[in-house]
Amino acid sequence: MTYKQTAKRIENIRNSHISRRLSFDERFWNKVTVLDEDSCWIWHGAKKRTGYGMMNVRDDKDHKRREILAHRAAYELIFDLIPDELLVRHMCDVKLCVNPKHLKLGTLADNVQDMVERKRHVGAMEDAECPSCGTVFTLHRSP
Repeated sequence: MTYKQTAKRIENIRNSHISRRLSFDERFWNKVTVLDEDSCWIWHGAKKRTGYGMMNVRDDKDHKRREILAHRAAYELIFDLIPDELLVRHMCDVKLCVNPKHLKLGTLADNVQDMVERKRHVGAMEDAECPSCGTVFTLHRSP
């Protein structure tokens, strides 16, 4: 799905009537700020203590509620289901970013390698800039 198609879909969702029950897609995109195609799309919904965005969803099979991370939901809404053995990695290192251009599938080993290369591991401390959109943030990692 292209940026223009995604932006149009988000616009249509926001302009729809709210008197009916919202779909997962509608609930999700109503909690996202999209400035442009390349910048971080910031999640404004619930957050976990770890700083990642999250949503509660009801499982279709057993109707139990479960949490889904916002960046994983964004990936699945735009691309496809995520294989069990893979993670969705933030290429921008912004935990609340849900821009599909900033998300990439990878293994746990890939994710750890990213963390070490970008000095996001325990003990690292520095200002960082998103390579995709230029968002600047400071990370302080303590054990």
